Amino acid sequence: MSDALLPDELVELVRTWQVEIAYHSKPCPPSLMLWMLKLMSVHRDCQVVKAMYDNLWSILNSWPEKNPDCEPFAPPVKDLVQIFVNYGTSVWNLLPADLVPVLFTEEDIRSLENKTPTPSTTNANDIPGSVMHEDELSDAEINRYYGNNLIRVVKILTQCLITMKILDKCLYHEGELCCIAALICKTALDKGFVG
Repeated sequence: MSDALLPDELVELVRTWQVEIAYHSKPCPPSLMLWMLKLMSVHRDCQVVKAMYDNLWSILNSWPEKNPDCEPFAPPVKDLVQIFVNYGTSVWNLLPADLVPVLFTEEDIRSLENKTPTPSTTNANDIPGSVMHEDELSDAEINRYYGNNLIRVVKILTQCLITMKILDKCLYHEGELCCIAALICKTALDKGFVG
């Protein structure tokens, strides 16, 4: 018998604030933070999304006070781009052409665009803890869910950057910061980004 938790059990730990409680006074592993961010970006259960967001927000806001000597959470830019590509756009539409060769190889881009399910094609049954089904939602409802999820992703990303600034520990190089700025600007300015 394995001691590993199943995805639904992990979601339940987040939903009941056990993750935030466990990592309130010690650094949360980056892999767990990234998992919550990715799941929050595509999940259709509003309660799960809110729980993921609230846990991430709380952990990030307590980080400078509780863990000033630890490196802050800095989601890898490739994973951030993948999250944005999940919303149905292309890497080439997201980033200025001069940034792409600096950050990614052609193979990286193909793997982001070809192997990643988009929210419009993801089956809700494949998402741990999901209580809604694709056929139960209209296109407008699906777009609203993902629009709200995307807003939360941008808020968490912004809080990560603020935490790095407070701790004076920027873990991104200039090209990565330009990429993040481009992602946020594209999302903010393109009304058709989701839907």
